[in-house]
Parts: sequence; structure tokens; C-alpha cells
Amino acid sequence: MDAVLPFVFVALALAMIVGPVMLMRPNNAQTRIAKVRQQALSFGLKVFIGEVRDKDGRALANYLLPVDEDSEAALAEWMLVKKGFSHGAHAHGFWDWSSAEMDANLVLPDRVTTLLDEAPDGIYAVGSGRFGVFAAWNERYKGEDPTASLDALKAWLRAWQRAHVGS
Repeated sequence: MDAVLPFVFVALALAMIVGPVMLMRPNNAQTRIAKVRQQALSFGLKVFIGEVRDKDGRALANYLLPVDEDSEAALAEWMLVKKGFSHGAHAHGFWDWSSAEMDANLVLPDRVTTLLDEAPDGIYAVGSGRFGVFAAWNERYKGEDPTASLDALKAWLRAWQRAHVGS
């Protein structure tokens, strides 16, 4: 028994060292999200956490398509949020302005409403600011590779930017 006791103490010491280190490692979901965000950066999108939350209350990442550096178009600051129900008082179907300060009487152009209807899955909000246009996305995609979802998101944001700058 006396010969086993040092091994027990060594095992406990190792567990106390290795345990917290293992807890700090990212889990599979965190690794997947990091992969998506890293790939988004390589696509020219910027990612930041915004104030929009999904139906479960989780803060969503905003994927921003910056305005071209040579562009002189100043984008107004506004945001449309996807609601859980369609209502005639909304800006368009399920989409409504993010705050009461927004002009509820503003009629959205057809090119904008068409884009809202074609929004990729998982988009909860879309907006504009001085840095570009963005979409709050839940970062869910099919399969192992997010490339197709990020391509669709970037193409949609580019169309959204053209529609917005053109308005």
C-alpha cells in the first residue's frame, strides 16, 4: 500500500494540471464557428457580434460586406429585423424596422423587397452603416464545408449593397 501512495499523488497532481487545460480547449461547435468566421474573412467579409438575437436568445454574428474603398457612396444607417410573423404594419412581410425611430411610412422599392424575399436561410436582420451592408446570420450551413453558404451570403450582400446604393 505504501508503494502505491506516491503514484496516487502523482496521478492526482497530473489530473489537477491537465483537467483545467482540457476545459479551456474549444468544443466542436466553437471550432466550427471559428472555421466559418475565418473563411468569411478570406472571402472579404468582416464579422462582428451585434445586438440582434435569434429565437433562442443567442447573439448573432453580423457578416459585413464593406463598401469599396474607392466608392464615395455614403450609406445611411438603418436595419430591418425579421419578425416571427407577417403583418401589414411591417416594412415588408416578416421584415420590420429595428426601432421606432425608423420611418415606418417608408415604402421599400421593389428591388429591395425582392431581395428580402430571397434572403439566405438563417438571416435574422439586414442593415447598413457607414462601413457597408451587413446581415445577422445564425452561422448554420449544410455539410462540412461552409463555402457554399458563405458564397450565397456574399452574393446576396453584394446585391443588397447595389440595391441600397442605387436607392
